[in-house]
Amino acid sequence: MDYGSFTTEIKPLIDFLFSKAKDSEIKLAGLDMRAGSRTATFVQTELATKLTNNLPKDIQKQCETELFNNFNWLYNNINPYNKNTERKLKVCANNIKESLKNLAKTKGNQELILMAENFQRNFNNNFNNNFNNRGEQMYNNFVWHKSRLEKGEKIIVWTATVHAAKDATEISEKIKPFGAFVHEYYKDNSFVVGFSAFSGKYFNLMQGKAVTIEKPNKDSLEAKTINNLSSDIVYINPKKLKYFGKITAYLASYENPKTINWYKIVDGVLMNKQETATNRIE
Repeated sequence: MDYGSFTTEIKPLIDFLFSKAKDSEIKLAGLDMRAGSRTATFVQTELATKLTNNLPKDIQKQCETELFNNFNWLYNNINPYNKNTERKLKVCANNIKESLKNLAKTKGNQELILMAENFQRNFNNNFNNNFNNRGEQMYNNFVWHKSRLEKGEKIIVWTATVHAAKDATEISEKIKPFGAFVHEYYKDNSFVVGFSAFSGKYFNLMQGKAVTIEKPNKDSLEAKTINNLSSDIVYINPKKLKYFGKITAYLASYENPKTINWYKIVDGVLMNKQETATNRIE
């Protein structure tokens, strides 16, 4: 979660999940390797120190500073991000990888090695602007976490539809998201649920305000499934979704409806009659 973690609507869920995790009833884990998330407090305050702790003393402090600046994006006219910064980060990334090779295989060290791998991947991802690279590393993290679960435990991943999509080629031929890697391996043992709404408002992060959802056309998935029903929410199962075939829907974005075969993107849909804009906790 990113922006949603700071809203009054999501807070009860956060409190509930924290309570369950504290009592060891559920396990919580992150998948995304990006350092710039609004919820990346650990990354922005502690990770630079942990990753560089095993480096030789003569380079440890310099690399810790370079990583800290990058994780918090502390660049300006006096301390710009440039090719020299990139070079220093690459050197630090390689030195960190080397410094962790011979660590004892404890749980803590395994987590540290995984975080170092994510740093390197995120670092390269920033330079290459590679959505697929990000999706693949999210999947690698998913596999790593799954390998540490007890047999029979189930996993729920909460993410944007564009990341969850089991096949995004109809959205863009160039992208392969996290969900596509999952679907390739787990086939029908994985299940993607998308969300949309017929009316209401949503909070537009870029505009910083609530925006009204444009009324869907009469042939859209939203209009055909919930417009004339008394229910506030309707579930569209895989069979029904496939029946609609190629159809316009807001599933990927309330700002940009797409006319594609949505059954290839997701397995099921929860359709709300009216969306409500979230309220940010300041």
